[in-house]
Amino acid sequence: MEKKKFPLSQNSILALLMVIALFVFAALSFDFYYDLNDDVMIKDILSGAYTGTPDGHCIQMLYPISFLISMCYRLIPAMPWQGIFLCACQGICFCFVAQRSISLIEKKWKKVLLLLAEALMILSLFLWETVIVQYTITAAMLVAAACFLVLTSPLQSDCDIKEFLIQQMPAIILVVLAFNVRSEMMLLMSPFVAFSGILKWSGEAKAFAVQTIKKYLSLVGLIVAGMIISFVVDYMAYGSAQWKEFRDFFNARTQVYDYTWYPDYEEAEAFYLEEGVDRAEYALLDNYNFGLDEAIDAKLLWSIAEYADENTVELPLGNRIKEAFSTYKWRTLHEDIPYSYMVILAYLLVVALAIGNKESSIVWKVILLAVFRTIPWMYVILANRVPNRISHPLYFIELVILCAWITDYCRRSTKGVKWIGWVCAGILACYACIYLPDSYKNVRSEMERREVVNDVMREFSAYASANSQNYYYLDVYSTVSFSEKMFKDVDNSQKNYDLPGGWVSGSPLQKRATLPYHNELLSEAELLLKDNFFFVIEKERSMGFLDDYYGTQGITLQTEVVEEIGNNANPLQVYQVLPAGY
Repeated sequence: MEKKKFPLSQNSILALLMVIALFVFAALSFDFYYDLNDDVMIKDILSGAYTGTPDGHCIQMLYPISFLISMCYRLIPAMPWQGIFLCACQGICFCFVAQRSISLIEKKWKKVLLLLAEALMILSLFLWETVIVQYTITAAMLVAAACFLVLTSPLQSDCDIKEFLIQQMPAIILVVLAFNVRSEMMLLMSPFVAFSGILKWSGEAKAFAVQTIKKYLSLVGLIVAGMIISFVVDYMAYGSAQWKEFRDFFNARTQVYDYTWYPDYEEAEAFYLEEGVDRAEYALLDNYNFGLDEAIDAKLLWSIAEYADENTVELPLGNRIKEAFSTYKWRTLHEDIPYSYMVILAYLLVVALAIGNKESSIVWKVILLAVFRTIPWMYVILANRVPNRISHPLYFIELVILCAWITDYCRRSTKGVKWIGWVCAGILACYACIYLPDSYKNVRSEMERREVVNDVMREFSAYASANSQNYYYLDVYSTVSFSEKMFKDVDNSQKNYDLPGGWVSGSPLQKRATLPYHNELLSEAELLLKDNFFFVIEKERSMGFLDDYYGTQGITLQTEVVEEIGNNANPLQVYQVLPAGY
């Protein structure tokens, strides 16, 4: 009697139930947080908490997707739409991967076992990213899911181009969506996308037939077209002179703080004096409160970046590459455990399956993936930009591709070889189980740390809300570690405080945010001297840099602590800053 295949709808339901169970477990065990204050600022702009009106110009994400999210806030302002969007993207990625993988299995109990193995891997390796959400990592997850869908899609050499593109449409949409969420991350992941396409194309019976080549070129063309359309819409949305000026400033600031850095004043005093930067202005640059000085503009920042680049003593390119490759090997074998070990284990399992299938082409395929995965790693290592929000996604997408490879082998294997696939899934799940307690403990510890750190900020936020006629500038280093919960204590009403050196500083949005508190278009330094503007800084940090800066402008300050917030060892102090004799 012929066995009936498990209906696709039931596969979708099982996958959805697994994802719901994951998020329910996470919600019951932890709180969901925006990872960084960058993520919080994006949410504030989209929700209207920054300017008072939901706005799609969130700067970090491309305008098509940010506009849609801002429209959701306009329809139902009280909803945490940004949090819903980011978590939904992650959930969709998990669901797509789970649904596709179990659709290749007939027996229910095997489907359940595979879903359990996948859930264990998510909880062990990416529990942190699931509950402490970062839009950069979300973009990477979207790309990873797209690669999985491409690699595990059934090969139909006789299908026409239209049918092929319809089949690949979910993957196309995921890649374009990732480009909208975080274009830099999607481009960083592009070698993995290219590898997925090449690997799938190599499996075609008539790989070099004109029809086959047209299918895959059409796939690439649709993805590129979606990216170009998104970019053009974004360019038009920021087409005004004010936004163009700010974007130049934003790019220059990014170059200085994220890549070239800036030289110490003592080391480059002649350069700074030539650029008109005195020690007081340098202090604002150094403590990230540069928004107080409009003289720190795009032109100056580009000059600093150029000077730093020209005067940085660097090894010859060959030596730099050799050193970066040593770092690359060290991270893989020693620093990025268990992520790197899980990926290495997955490589070994792929090779084992290839040997079981007597597939000699595994040699060039593994070498190609090793080369393609090296490209983004060497890029970020050479740029000295390898935080967890970049390294973890690189491991995530590689692991997903390898798991897709294992899944595809199992689909094409004979019954006598398929057991190797189950052994592979079991080994990966067992390794994940070993790390699961540490993963849980690390996230629990981070939750406790965030609760302590955020207590003071929540108290300040309540204080600011109670004094809604005032506006508060927060010292950047005093508040950089604060974050917000995504779904608890949601308040999308306009905030009456800002960072005088955040990445929105100097933008049309920043100017609009302060208008309700003073109806003149003044600089931040001028606004701070108004009687309803205040400066907030940790008690242990000195206000001397403000005295020095205003002193260079011929203004002597009188400062007074009007409120102290927080019961910890280093509370926030609210200063009124006025000209002497005011």
